[in-house]
Amino acid sequence: DEIFQRMLQVGNSQHTRGLNKKREAEEGGIMPYLGPPGLPDDLGQTVDVLRELMRRSLENNYPMEYRELMRSYYEKIYHDAVKELENSR
Repeated sequence: DEIFQRMLQVGNSQHTRGLNKKREAEEGGIMPYLGPPGLPDDLGQTVDVLRELMRRSLENNYPMEYRELMRSYYEKIYHDAVKELENSR
């Protein structure tokens, strides 16, 4: 009977371990927002100058083979610029 009582006490002790009246929950208070005021109008996107130049040049009325040459030219410049940026990091 004494062993059974000790087992119950150990079980209760393990169950109530860490429970303390000092750890009662409290409701959160109102805290002011200290973050940025909002997103910029352009949503933080910068103008991709090379893509914009390519788009404008392809809007002109050039023959198809010239347009393809210009597109491949701008794509090559764009990829080279991206690689250079990646290597500089």
